[in-house]
Amino acid sequence: MRLLDLFPAADGPSRYGFHFIAEYTRCPMEWALHHLPIIEGSPIEGTRPAGEHTKGSAFHQGLASLYTQRCQTPSTGQWCPDHGQWDLDAALQAARLYLLATVDQWPDPEDYERAQAEVADWITRYDRQYGPKGLAPEFPLVQVYCDETGPWVEREFTVPLGPAGLYFTGRLDLVASWQGILGPWDHKTASPSTWSRLFTSLALYGQPTGYLMGLRRQYPQLPAGALMPFVTNAINKRPASKPTLKSPPAFGREATYRTAADLNYFELMATTLLSEMDDRVMSWGFDVDAGVDPIEALGLHFPRVGMFTEVCYRYGRACEFEPLCGAIGHEKGSLSAFKKRPQVVGDSDEAE
Repeated sequence: MRLLDLFPAADGPSRYGFHFIAEYTRCPMEWALHHLPIIEGSPIEGTRPAGEHTKGSAFHQGLASLYTQRCQTPSTGQWCPDHGQWDLDAALQAARLYLLATVDQWPDPEDYERAQAEVADWITRYDRQYGPKGLAPEFPLVQVYCDETGPWVEREFTVPLGPAGLYFTGRLDLVASWQGILGPWDHKTASPSTWSRLFTSLALYGQPTGYLMGLRRQYPQLPAGALMPFVTNAINKRPASKPTLKSPPAFGREATYRTAADLNYFELMATTLLSEMDDRVMSWGFDVDAGVDPIEALGLHFPRVGMFTEVCYRYGRACEFEPLCGAIGHEKGSLSAFKKRPQVVGDSDEAE
């Protein structure tokens, strides 16, 4: 059993993406419990209840519609250079349809209705800020990159890594020039409490490094200088009704840069980590095939970070697998009794 046997690269751009690897670096045991087929060949992860991450994804759909429209000739729909015009109603419809497909995943019907209203408000405020008639129209300072294949909106990349045939994958929300400099954009929704951390972490955050590496490796033909910016494009989900000097702004954009050496090192680290994951999965599979209980075999091959740090936290909350993880080596029946608690992703927006 190998990593690619369990997770084909064709599963989608997030399968071997940044968060897939980052979860492993945070705690190999958490990653294993989240992804490996432990019960009747199916992973524990299942279907996560709809929540903040769903609203973030719907917002992404709305913005994808806005930026795609800017590279279409209104009369024919053919691709063309960015002309700066978009239709707000079409973007709102795209977000509504995305949320409609998740209607059965919401814990409460009222949550679904509130989500529709919130996402519509975010997209409408975005249009009023950056749209053709907005307070700060972004065109022509911001121009969507468009070639014969169309606008670079939701553009995917797949970069082969190492001799084992593994990949680093991702999806870029947008590739656009900002003040004449081309680079990938990442749309974010953030609450007032996480706003400051979102921007202060950019210089050290791994996702910009990985996405810049993926873009450079798969699309070397892109016109770019020695440094390509990664733009974080954020909207405050709950801006203050009466803002003060201390209130987070309603919108924010900031570029961070990585050197060629940074990209090379990320590629090396991603290759090393994926190879290590592959080796651990293979060793675990050998033991399971030999008759070792799957949950006991996890304890032999996937370290538990809490054993060394005494802390098991995920995004500031206790890891949902802590009760099961703590029982490894003590009770073989603990897996069948484990019930994953429902969760809704909180204010730290984790949408791709």
